[in-house]
Amino acid sequence: MENDRRTGWYNFDKCGEVIMDPNHPHFTTLVSILTPIRIQGSELTDQRTIKDNHGVKGLEHMLDNVMDTSSHKNTAKWYRFKILLKIDDCDQEAVDWTESGYEKYKSYVDYIISPRTPKQSKEESISNHQRMHYSHIHHWLHDCYTIAPKSRYYWLWNHCNTIKSEGWDDVLYQYKGDVNIPISPTYPNRAGGALFPIIPRELVEFNITNGIETPVCGGGPFDLWWEQVAKNADGKKYGVNKCIDIEVNSGGEKL
Repeated sequence: MENDRRTGWYNFDKCGEVIMDPNHPHFTTLVSILTPIRIQGSELTDQRTIKDNHGVKGLEHMLDNVMDTSSHKNTAKWYRFKILLKIDDCDQEAVDWTESGYEKYKSYVDYIISPRTPKQSKEESISNHQRMHYSHIHHWLHDCYTIAPKSRYYWLWNHCNTIKSEGWDDVLYQYKGDVNIPISPTYPNRAGGALFPIIPRELVEFNITNGIETPVCGGGPFDLWWEQVAKNADGKKYGVNKCIDIEVNSGGEKL
C-alpha cells in the first residue's frame, strides 16, 4: 500500500479502495474556513473594512461563492468543508442575521458569537481601538478554530474574499506539496507573501505542542507571523509555499 500524499490520511489497496492509514488520525473535514466577520460599523471598527465587507449582502456573497466554486458542493465524502464565522457580540446586525438569513447556509456554516475585545493574553496588552482588526485578528480566528471540526487544513479567510478558481476543493484535495509549511493561494492583485494562508493540521499540532495560545494562526498580524516569525522544529523559518493553484481576490469586489 502506498501512502496518499493528497491527504496524508489514507492508503489505497490494489483495487483502488480507500483504507484508513493507521499512521494518521481520521479527519472528518478536508478544510475548515475560518472567517471573522463584521457587518455593523461603530467608532471601534475600521470604516474601510466595513465598506469592503458590503454588509449582509457581502457576507452571503462570500458564503455563496465558496459553495458555487467548489466541485463537489460539500457532498463528496473526502471533500467536505466547513465555514466558521466569528461574530462580535456588539455587532447587532450580524447577530440578527443568525436569526434570519442563516438557515440557508446551516449545512456548511457554523458561527460563534463572542466579545470583540479578546481576553488579555500572556504576551500582550489588548486594547480596544479601530485598528485592532489588524493586530488582534488572530484571537478572532482562534474563536473560529474552537468550533471547527477536526480538519486536514485550516484556511484563514476574510469576509470580503472571493475565490476565482472553479474546483478549488479538487485542487486542495490533490495537493502533493510540503505539508510542513503554510500554503498560499494565488492573489493576482497582491505581491505574494502569506496572505490568508492555508495551514496544514501538522503545523497546528506543532504549535499546540509548543504552547502557542492561538495555534492555528500564531500571533498577530497572523499572515506576517506565519511568514516572518514562525519557526519549524529545526528552528528555521517556515517560508510559504506559493504553488497551489487556487486564485483569490482579496480586495473587496463591487456587488
